[in-house]
Amino acid sequence: MQVNSNFDVNVLFLSQANCIDSTAQPEAVFAGEVNKLKAEKIKPREQLTLEPYERDHAVVVGQYRYVRQIAVIPFQFLATPYIHTLHQPALSSTTLRKKMS
Repeated sequence: MQVNSNFDVNVLFLSQANCIDSTAQPEAVFAGEVNKLKAEKIKPREQLTLEPYERDHAVVVGQYRYVRQIAVIPFQFLATPYIHTLHQPALSSTTLRKKMS
């Protein structure tokens, strides 16, 4: 049995096109940076330029969903429920019986 623990993280990404690639058009640089965010599983929600206050600057607001899976060991192996994350190695029933005795 597995239980998922989900939560959303809001991301604010600021970018200046000239600092990333001074030879390319700012729109192309911003599009490339948004694609990098998508590759990191960040969903862009809104993109704004900072014109006329700052030239060739953009802000991207995105959202990242963090999913953590938790494994639950069945009750028949334990007197009390034992929960551990999947990042840790799973314990076998033999190991659990040794720990309990």
